[in-house]
Amino acid sequence: MTLPETAALLVGDDANLQAQAARKVASIAAQHPATLAPVVPQLLAALSAWEDLDAHRQVVQALEAIAAWSIKPFTGQTEILRRTLRDQRSAAARAFAAQTLARLMVSDPALLQETWGDLAHAIEHQANTHQVDDMLEGIRILAGSPPGRLLHSQIHELVDPFTEHWKPQVQAMARRILEELERNAVLPSYLRNLKEQLAIFQAPPALPEVETPAPGPKYVSLRELCQLPLAEQIKAFRPLIPTALLTNYEIDEQTLRDRHGEPALRLSSSVSMAMVELTLWRQRADQDPALLLHFGETANGQIQIYLVVVNNLDAERFNIDYDSEGRPTLLGVVGRNLAEEARAMHAGLAPGQVRAGLGVMGHRLLPRLEKMLTEWGKQYLFAQPLAYHNAILLEHWGFFYLTGQRFMEDLDRRFKEGDLRARLDGSTFRPADAWMTARGRSWAIHDGIMDEPWPELHMARRIGHSSQVSTFSGVQF
Repeated sequence: MTLPETAALLVGDDANLQAQAARKVASIAAQHPATLAPVVPQLLAALSAWEDLDAHRQVVQALEAIAAWSIKPFTGQTEILRRTLRDQRSAAARAFAAQTLARLMVSDPALLQETWGDLAHAIEHQANTHQVDDMLEGIRILAGSPPGRLLHSQIHELVDPFTEHWKPQVQAMARRILEELERNAVLPSYLRNLKEQLAIFQAPPALPEVETPAPGPKYVSLRELCQLPLAEQIKAFRPLIPTALLTNYEIDEQTLRDRHGEPALRLSSSVSMAMVELTLWRQRADQDPALLLHFGETANGQIQIYLVVVNNLDAERFNIDYDSEGRPTLLGVVGRNLAEEARAMHAGLAPGQVRAGLGVMGHRLLPRLEKMLTEWGKQYLFAQPLAYHNAILLEHWGFFYLTGQRFMEDLDRRFKEGDLRARLDGSTFRPADAWMTARGRSWAIHDGIMDEPWPELHMARRIGHSSQVSTFSGVQF
């Protein structure tokens, strides 16, 4: 019996044949879920045409296996999924529909308006059922995603009552969603996950043949600043924000409130880790911050920059942070969205950029940071480049290498006349002329041309002194 014939039996009148068909699709799903992709519509239809509980459970399990493999087969099936949300007989089917719709909404934000109302209404209607926490899992998926920022107030309003639900598991899920929602409001999930998974918080190696001066009378400890009340911390770190950025995004220079009167600056700090994370938002509903600056204090009292992002929020966005199925890529670390990456590359962006920048780092942000660090009695600023073009930019900004200069010099030779030049085969991310630009080289490395991961490099800049290190002999950035 062919697969379409088997799927047809799931909605037939014969209960025995229906049960046999359910067992067969469950068996196939356990080993080869991709095989069932063509019959997803029939499997979804079977969710509302069942008499045997075991058969129904097996169909749900098969659908879950397919969704775990890929969300694409469910594209275009939102109507039947929305109907399934209201299925009073099967909590498992309702939960599957809620979670699948949430993933579809993440991968295609155009579904937000037409789908959110049904999802929220279904959860409210099932508020007192045992399995509502499984439906809330779909809300958790949304809360940490880019659409979660757009639905912030709606999600909060929906979930808040569940924190006092009679079932402890539901209370725990509700609190988890609200925490995820607030973290997303401070920092988008793709940046948060990137920061958490990359090894960018390791202390830099000791400065070669340089003795770090002892703290002087004006020495300021970042750890001590992190212990101040939030208002005092904001006052201390406020000079870091370029005035041009505030003007460009209509943020009040005195109150730091956006055009809607809401706080534009979000600041979080850790006393134990001596770290500060500062984000500036044009408005709450934006998918990306205007500015992200994450830095910390090293064991010898110097400052290390961990992550800096400056976005031109009026420029086109390239969705390289999520793949076509709505799964985070961590900007290419754990997955890729090749189509969006290609568009970004042809638009002149470098790997890891979701939008073009504003060009403020070198001539506006860095001078402000150095001025502040001078006032704090600091001598060095450390950084760890996460990609080739980052290292070249840091060179341009006067940083020198603590580790990795020989690697970078060898990389330059390999791109000019060595094995990497020979591997520029004219494919999308490896055009023949990629060796000529830092951006082109970086895309080729991002595409795996080295056959090894990007190494950990450490760089430093002495405050007030610009080094003249250059490992790039290409034509232009």
